[in-house]
Amino acid sequence: MKDTPAFSLMTAKPHDHYFKSVGSIPEVAIELLKVGLPKKVLKKLRLETLSTEPTSFIDEGLQEHLSDLIYTCELKKGGEKIRVCLLFEHKRKISQRELILQIIRYILNILEDDLRNDREGFTLPIPIIIYNGEEKWDELQMRDLFEKLPNELKKYLLDFEYEAINLNKMSDENILAMRDTMLVRNIFLAMKHAWDDEFYKNNIPNLLIFEAENMNLSVLQILANLTISYIINVSSIKKEEVMQATQVLPADLRAGVKTTAMMLFEEGLEKGVKKGEKKGMEKGRDEGMNTAVIQFLAKFPKSTDNEVAEIFNLPVLRVKNLREELQNAAQAKTTSIQNSKKTSKKGKTL
Repeated sequence: MKDTPAFSLMTAKPHDHYFKSVGSIPEVAIELLKVGLPKKVLKKLRLETLSTEPTSFIDEGLQEHLSDLIYTCELKKGGEKIRVCLLFEHKRKISQRELILQIIRYILNILEDDLRNDREGFTLPIPIIIYNGEEKWDELQMRDLFEKLPNELKKYLLDFEYEAINLNKMSDENILAMRDTMLVRNIFLAMKHAWDDEFYKNNIPNLLIFEAENMNLSVLQILANLTISYIINVSSIKKEEVMQATQVLPADLRAGVKTTAMMLFEEGLEKGVKKGEKKGMEKGRDEGMNTAVIQFLAKFPKSTDNEVAEIFNLPVLRVKNLREELQNAAQAKTTSIQNSKKTSKKGKTL
């Protein structure tokens, strides 16, 4: 499974971008499944075959409500592939009946795709709803909405179930107690408190330090960068507050987080967004984005064009051109210094 976080600096859909970015990281994906699926289901899956599927089954009618992240995984017995579909619910308020209708439509989209592509049989979809809104609904299934029907008639109901990660029903204490899934703890807390600036102000360092044994430092850095980006996008927290909070971060994490935060607070981007003027916004975003990418490349020169493109949600060619621009500027500076030295030596010889 490829590590492919894709996150733009300023985005109109920060929840979707964060959800998809962190969920595309293999280690996080496995933890999400461990939280979202029953143990008896997990035992049937070969998690080492888990991979993201670069597609979506969200149609126009669902775009306002859901975004999806799709994994494929093989069963231990028989090797058949199934789809595990993470569905993020956009609405802060939604009824249980609305949600179930959305899931039905989504499942039908998947089955229709199998039919259009002449696949043998249908691919089993397992929906997992992630919700960080205000409603305190229980995870009712289709049959629960028809509980007054006689049992003899219930056989005519659509027969499916879904799983749910309902963040507003999880206390902070219970989230922090998740010792077997330590990466998603911070992600859940960040998303749960998306409208709580005070929580962010008091907990930024805790949200950015991802605890995990034997985890590659680059993965922890990406998670911290994505999380600070999400916090800045969804809150009204100020630059000074973020910079102050990052001072207590470990040194190997601090530099990357501060660089990411500074990019988000770039004057051009900030003014462009605040003005809300289309031309000013586009120009501010474009110039600010170029500056941000060049600063990132200078700070992390070993990052590949694909990795940087995915982090900033840009075309690879644009990143490649900006890298060349940075390299040309560096080369020009080196050449200028060398020419100055040669001129100085000639002067002394004369």
